[in-house]
Amino acid sequence: MSSSEAARHTSGKDPWSLHVLDEDVPWVQARPGIEQRILHARPGENFIVTQSRYQPGASAGRHRHVGHVFAMTKKGAWSHDPNNFPYVAGTYVYEPVGVIHRFFNGPQVSEATFVLQGDVEFFEDDSDKVKQRDTAAGLLKRYLERCEAAGVPRPNVLG
Repeated sequence: MSSSEAARHTSGKDPWSLHVLDEDVPWVQARPGIEQRILHARPGENFIVTQSRYQPGASAGRHRHVGHVFAMTKKGAWSHDPNNFPYVAGTYVYEPVGVIHRFFNGPQVSEATFVLQGDVEFFEDDSDKVKQRDTAAGLLKRYLERCEAAGVPRPNVLG
């Protein structure tokens, strides 16, 4: 059985589990310097698991999470501080609810997995005015559109 065929598994004890081999899920460009893939999405629960790959010096705008965020760094180094990158490979990061912050990647390619519950609000650079709100459904929709535009198969990441 291939990893794709084994992606979904149910048994009497485990009524629902989703098994995803990350190499079966395509990377797509989310914005310049940042690629992303979605490993698991439950849009109705506003829950999503993403992997992101950041080029040296990549950053993301000011934002806050209205739900909990858990991250695990797979390689490279990143931070919420533009001058110090302590989140190296093997580092677990918890991002508190409601804290406005930015993402800054260090001098090498980094990869991290993020588990998000709830919306993400993005702010204007010079004010606390929300300019965009992302939901799990919206992130999933854009990811699948980018897969289609890139000519790669749509992965089965709904659970």
